[in-house]
Amino acid sequence: FPSHDKGFLRYNTFDEVKVTGYYHQTPLLEFIGRTQKSSDLAGEKLSEFALQEIFKDHLEATFFIIPDQREELPHYTILSDQELPFDEILRPIYHYNLARELNQLKGPLVKITKSPLKAYQKFCQDKGISLGDIKEKILFSDLEESRQFLEWIDKELPSSHLWPKL
Repeated sequence: FPSHDKGFLRYNTFDEVKVTGYYHQTPLLEFIGRTQKSSDLAGEKLSEFALQEIFKDHLEATFFIIPDQREELPHYTILSDQELPFDEILRPIYHYNLARELNQLKGPLVKITKSPLKAYQKFCQDKGISLGDIKEKILFSDLEESRQFLEWIDKELPSSHLWPKL
């Protein structure tokens, strides 16, 4: 909400900010992140910021959370280098838990591979994106990119195994 000599101008920057205090009556804002990095398959409203916060105790793991609509009941496919209880970790997110309890969202399918980051980088490079232009993320928010990456995983990583064992 920038202001200028014509008055106060508001427009959506898709930034998430937190009021950290006040200078007289003016709020002091802390930049948190972009809100556009989110996913909502069945009302669960996952955001990149919330996921970074909820997974802060699992920094040793590398993983990508990918919305998957290829089956009747949507779910997330998670490409990870570790077997973590992803569904259990995600349950404190109120709307995720509600969607799971209402059977609107299936539990995540976890695919284990040695290096999820290298796999994602190879996927991007196969699409013509140079290594320096690849942006780090945990959550895929673009459904078309998600579909393409899931198809790439199925084709290029057939040796990845599923966890828990199906």
